[in-house]
Amino acid sequence: AASRTMFLMAPLVGLAALVVIQLFIPVFTFTAFSQVADIIVILYLLLIPAMSAMLGGAASGSPYAGVGLSREMVTIISCELPLVLVLLAIGKTVGDAMGTGLTFSMTKIAEYQIHNGSLILHPSMIPAAIAFLMTIPGETGNHPFDAAEAETEICEGLLAEYSGAPLGIFKLSHAVKMLTLTSMFVALFLGGIGTGLLVVDGIIVFALCVVLTAVSISFVHAVTARLKIEQIFKYYWTVVTGLALISLVLAWYGL
Repeated sequence: AASRTMFLMAPLVGLAALVVIQLFIPVFTFTAFSQVADIIVILYLLLIPAMSAMLGGAASGSPYAGVGLSREMVTIISCELPLVLVLLAIGKTVGDAMGTGLTFSMTKIAEYQIHNGSLILHPSMIPAAIAFLMTIPGETGNHPFDAAEAETEICEGLLAEYSGAPLGIFKLSHAVKMLTLTSMFVALFLGGIGTGLLVVDGIIVFALCVVLTAVSISFVHAVTARLKIEQIFKYYWTVVTGLALISLVLAWYGL
């Protein structure tokens, strides 16, 4: 049954979760929140925008939203496995270097890169970096992984009944999520190049995010047709997961 309260609250909850995530992501040496296991917190928070969209779609009572909901669930499952493997590979590499075995702290990862250079310069981390870039368009629901909101098939799917301000908030959340994931990539793989000045470092991070968006989202959008939902699942659990697993194995054996 349709629920007006859930329908209207869903976009606000999703946007709020993304804003909180940004507080955990360091800008080279600067971070608002620093915890022992903030990567795990980020993983949980990243699920909230997608879950909010699914709850909002379900609350609308639209049959198009029902189809979009099932597709969104499959997309989430497809992307989470390679993303977790990438983060495990990074945590193992940094943890071994710091003598802790495994770390899930974004701050410690940033500190490691300050003293040892960017992780993307480590040969064992290159497959993980590629896998993370491949995960970004799937996590954000961008073309060609936008089966859950296919306009020509299911009329925007989860967002079929949304309009006005709530739809605008969902679109804003989509843009913020792209910024969040690209800034995560910068923090995880391109750290250690900061100047020590927060304003300058912020500009550098934003510039890198724009470049990463062009590479991982805009270019892929321009050259690829929309994939079917089963193709999305197969792609992420074979190609992308395989790349992430290579880095994890290399990191586990200290290579």
